[in-house]
Amino acid sequence: MCRTLVVDDDADCADSLCLLLRLAGHEAAAAYSGAEALALAESFRPRLVFVDLAMPRMGGVELAGRLRALPCMAGARLVALSARHDGAELAAGAGLDASLLKPAEPGEICRIAGAAYLE
Repeated sequence: MCRTLVVDDDADCADSLCLLLRLAGHEAAAAYSGAEALALAESFRPRLVFVDLAMPRMGGVELAGRLRALPCMAGARLVALSARHDGAELAAGAGLDASLLKPAEPGEICRIAGAAYLE
């Protein structure tokens, strides 16, 4: 079981992804803003974070940098979720471990969560 945080300002997207992860046997929590994700990361201590790159106020690139700076996030994997076709370039430039184009394939989401659990 991989403890996974899903960060997306679209609550339907975040909640759906959490449901998929739970059905696959993972523990999942949703945050709907960068600020909420930072607060939740401290107590939830995820091994994997799916980050929407295009969020208001604090975008995914800024959030990724701030998450990486938290001691509780040492060793965690960060994966960008984006509808932008340049999302992979943005994610790589921000130091995220991987990038998926929305809508991401459920099998790929579960594969990434399973791999993060095994690390």
